[in-house]
Order: sequence, then C-alpha cells, then structure tokens
Amino acid sequence: MRKNITSYAVTAVCGLALFAVILVLHGFADAETLADRYRIICDALTIPAVIMIMVGLLIVIANTGALDGITYSVRGIGRQFVPFLRLKNETFYDYVQRKKEKRKQREYKFVFIVGAAFLALAVVFLVLFEVNYRG
Repeated sequence: MRKNITSYAVTAVCGLALFAVILVLHGFADAETLADRYRIICDALTIPAVIMIMVGLLIVIANTGALDGITYSVRGIGRQFVPFLRLKNETFYDYVQRKKEKRKQREYKFVFIVGAAFLALAVVFLVLFEVNYRG
C-alpha cells in the first residue's frame, strides 16, 4: 500500500514540477487577461498529462515484450563493435524465450490515473478559457 501511494505521489510531484516550469516559460505572471491565464494553465496541465499517458502506454508495450526485437538488435550491434563484451551468442527465439521467463510485469495504472487527473483539470481550464474568451 505504501509503495502504491509513493508511486502516485512521485508521479504527481513530477507532473506538478513540469506544470510549474511550463507556467513560468509561458509567462503566466505577465498574462494580462483572465482568459490568457486560463489558456496558459490549460497548456501547462495538458503537456504533463500527455507525457504521463504516453509513458504509461510505453510501459504497457514493454510489458508485452514488443521491444524485445529492438534490444536483441542493439545487443548484436554492441557485440560486433565492442569485442570485450561477454554476451551470449544466442538466436532471437532463444533470447525472446529467456526474456519471457525473466520478465516481470511492471505496474502502470498510477501513471494513467495521474495523467488522466491532469487531463481532466486541463479540460476544466479549457472550458473556463472558452467562457471567458467568448464572453
């Protein structure tokens, strides 16, 4: 349970740090109208949300073993150019089977949930922006 809360907290803190950096870079303090402030907040929330959701999707893809071909190729290239590496000379099938036996499923739900929370807040500020921009 504690590990689960820590995962959510670390992800949220990283998202909030990125949110703060984007606020500063977009000039939130210098925004003249309320609509501009809402737009900047919406942008600053959307970027971490999309990054978190994409990282979650990458974890899902890695859990299925879809990246095993890439790692096998990189190992093969490394074996060709770095002669002192003691890597097994194995077939792709053997490599995939060995990885499948060792693979542990990584948790990823917390990344999606925190990303969805950021995205929901971004939608709220998008609506506020639309109301203040048009009205």
